[in-house]
Amino acid sequence: MPSRNKTRERYLWRTYGLSRIDWTVIWGYQHGVCGLCLQPILGRSNIDHEHVRGFSKMTPTTRRRYVRGIVHAYPCNKFLIGRHKLGSARQLVAYLEKPPAKMALR
Repeated sequence: MPSRNKTRERYLWRTYGLSRIDWTVIWGYQHGVCGLCLQPILGRSNIDHEHVRGFSKMTPTTRRRYVRGIVHAYPCNKFLIGRHKLGSARQLVAYLEKPPAKMALR
């Protein structure tokens, strides 16, 4: 029976094209905090990646190019990143920076 570490290493490679060392390099670069909210990751984390057409059919080496970082599984990945593409994220930022009601009620 394969060890849990070996199973995780296979998963990282097959799914994202990352070795355990790659994951550790990303983790160190982020200083152990979520790439989105910048809070420490103490529980479950996810590898965030761009959702591009054909990702599941790409080779692991190609998939690696689309990895963005390590984020909290909940809520950052599931409820924040997972709900938006780049265009809608920009719209959300624009809305939060200049709320229509505040502009209208000046």
